[in-house]
Amino acid sequence: MEQRIYIDSNCSLGRTSTRDEKIPYDIKTLTEDMKYYGIHQVLISSQEAREYSFTKGNRLLVEQTKNDPRLMASAVVIPGVEYELEEGFDYFDNLIHSGVCAFRFYPKQLRHGFSPLYMKKIAQFMTDNSIPLIIDIPETDYTELALLLEAFPGLKILLCKTYWSDERYLFPLMDRFENLFFEISSNQANELLYTCKKHFGINRVLFGSDYPNKSIGAIKALIEYADITEAEKDMIAWKNASELFMIDPENIVGYSDDENKLDDIAKKVDQGKVLDHILVIDSHTHMVDLKDQTVSRSQMLYGDEDNIIKKMDRMGVDCILTAPWEGITTNGISANETSRNASIKYPGRIIPYAACNPNYEEDLSAIIDIYHKRYGFIGLKPYPPLHKYDLLGDKYARWFEYGDKNKLFMLVHSEGIKTAENVDVLTDRYPNMIFIMAHSGISHEYVRINSALAKKKDNVYLEITYTTVTNGAIEHMVDQVGADKVLYGSDLPMRDPAPQLAWVAYARISLEDKIKILGENMKKIIDRCYK
Repeated sequence: MEQRIYIDSNCSLGRTSTRDEKIPYDIKTLTEDMKYYGIHQVLISSQEAREYSFTKGNRLLVEQTKNDPRLMASAVVIPGVEYELEEGFDYFDNLIHSGVCAFRFYPKQLRHGFSPLYMKKIAQFMTDNSIPLIIDIPETDYTELALLLEAFPGLKILLCKTYWSDERYLFPLMDRFENLFFEISSNQANELLYTCKKHFGINRVLFGSDYPNKSIGAIKALIEYADITEAEKDMIAWKNASELFMIDPENIVGYSDDENKLDDIAKKVDQGKVLDHILVIDSHTHMVDLKDQTVSRSQMLYGDEDNIIKKMDRMGVDCILTAPWEGITTNGISANETSRNASIKYPGRIIPYAACNPNYEEDLSAIIDIYHKRYGFIGLKPYPPLHKYDLLGDKYARWFEYGDKNKLFMLVHSEGIKTAENVDVLTDRYPNMIFIMAHSGISHEYVRINSALAKKKDNVYLEITYTTVTNGAIEHMVDQVGADKVLYGSDLPMRDPAPQLAWVAYARISLEDKIKILGENMKKIIDRCYK
């Protein structure tokens, strides 16, 4: 199988002050994962440089990477080394001579200035030596970043860990500053790459995974299923990074065919092909009415039923269950009409959750008699985070009783131990209703919390989705509760569905388990409704 070349621009290695035992930190696991996922080169920074000593961390990293052509070093530095190190500014020259190809800054964690005033001397040095600057957006803010971009137009800055809801800050800067680049590990906005191409091009967008925290394969799928050309996919996958970090393409080492250990599902996803040989049901999506175009809280594009169906067809998703965004914010009735009309237009492809804002009596009055009894909605979608009404509140009792009587299912937004405790109570009250714990893959801690509940209660299932696409979380869920109780969901169009799909596809679990998670489990839950 021919694999696209990939250069990962955002990877880290080494010990941290605290650690989840499920997250790797050693170079052996990194190189094994690179081979499995088909990552040809990685740009690595040292976690010990960030958390203990940047001089020790950089020294260890240079030693670890110097003899492996697949590994490149990004040194963690501070601007005022002349006040701390005997060699002063010569330290930066020594790093470059050691093969370091980028400098990474953590102004908040390392407690140094990041404005043009503080950065003037080192920014000029980096510009003169064609060394890119790398920074995570949580370490600065977009206003401070804009000042730096404007002050040093020759300094190329790679921004990491932008989020899917950052676009109203990020896109104007990408449009304004040619020296700004960003990587996509956390920016999994729906149709992100198509949107970038449309407005400012894709020549400054880079593949990055945030390994070891995230699944590398999950992020690859954002590129492979993007609505852009194959040549443009190559640019994001490796060519843009090659130019930014001055990597000679002749030095990129490929993998032999016998090193590829992917199963049939992972092979298809790896090449962005349609999963047309298995059932795929997305148990967690939202919608936006076409006439509304977007929403107020963050940019949420291409979220109407027509664009959603196009994306489903591109990936091979047979069916989605959806609760329009309007229903988890202001208006359940209007949202239910949106999803009902979509389900009529695309029968069998779009199945509505019934949405309800309990703060309005008309929503509560309509939810059962109109949307369940008359129109046959089979899912329930309350949303306490925005409605600020507790799941155990009395207003929900009639709705939940109806769901229990008719063997319906509820998608529950997970918020840690408190949500699990509430659902533990509800499962006893409504033993015939299925409770789907959304976002169970946020972290390994969430996997543990929700798995404990799912092992205790037969009617609790785990839904995976979150931007974290936590490395090893799918395997962890299967290990804890078995594949029969894990469900694929994407949160489309808040997030692009491709990374969530690939999160399962690349997981080191059996092919049979993947088939269950991607569709068969949800089909069984749907088939039992109203029986």
